[in-house]
Amino acid sequence: MSNAPVTLMTFSKEEEAELMQMRLEREGITSFLNNANVATLNLGSAFGEIKLQVAEADAERALAIVNSAPQDTEAASPRKDNQCLACGTTMAENEKVCPKCGWTYE
Repeated sequence: MSNAPVTLMTFSKEEEAELMQMRLEREGITSFLNNANVATLNLGSAFGEIKLQVAEADAERALAIVNSAPQDTEAASPRKDNQCLACGTTMAENEKVCPKCGWTYE
């Protein structure tokens, strides 16, 4: 298999794309957000949505992770200010590093 990029998912919101990217990184899969810079310009979908891409060699494993992730976590369970953005673990107000997954705000 090659290292050519494969698009796993597309997103209209950068935050959702980054959340899924963090899930992949936590599992050791490097990913790339294609068109993320365009989305921050608020140009809408005229230039395309944000594409979550991985190397072809990682695509099968990444797809399994993507498919096992909750799909509409914000609607089902609104995030609280003290929740880890990567895994949702409740963090103490003074914690800067998630005790479960190691994600950091810095």
